[in-house]
Amino acid sequence: MTDYFQPPPGAWRIELPYPPYTGNNQYGKGRGGRKFLKPEMRGWQARVWAACVDYVGALNGTFVGPVALAVQWYPPDRRRRDGDNLAKVIKDALTKAWVWEDDSQVEKLYVEKHAPVKGGKVVVTIQQIGGGDVG
Repeated sequence: MTDYFQPPPGAWRIELPYPPYTGNNQYGKGRGGRKFLKPEMRGWQARVWAACVDYVGALNGTFVGPVALAVQWYPPDRRRRDGDNLAKVIKDALTKAWVWEDDSQVEKLYVEKHAPVKGGKVVVTIQQIGGGDVG
């Protein structure tokens, strides 16, 4: 598959590990029916944070204001997957990594699926839109 998305100059481009789950199956149920994030997802979110920490440090803060997010995903195999669910999981992990204040700041979202690669991976590109700032 051709890479149709070309990141603009000045955009962040970060390679992330492929998430172990997407959608509602990332949660387990504890006592009393309370939902909790499965340990595999907690570990994955920690790896996302580690991949982003240098970028956030270089900015001396997080994105403030609207951003554009491109998600290029390379699944680990040929099973059917939902790109919308994957984008939501990625946005949540980037919020926990303090890349932005809230994932509602994503005003433009581009999702592109590629051929499978061993282990899978996700490449995200983030760019500030308009008069937003980093703070």
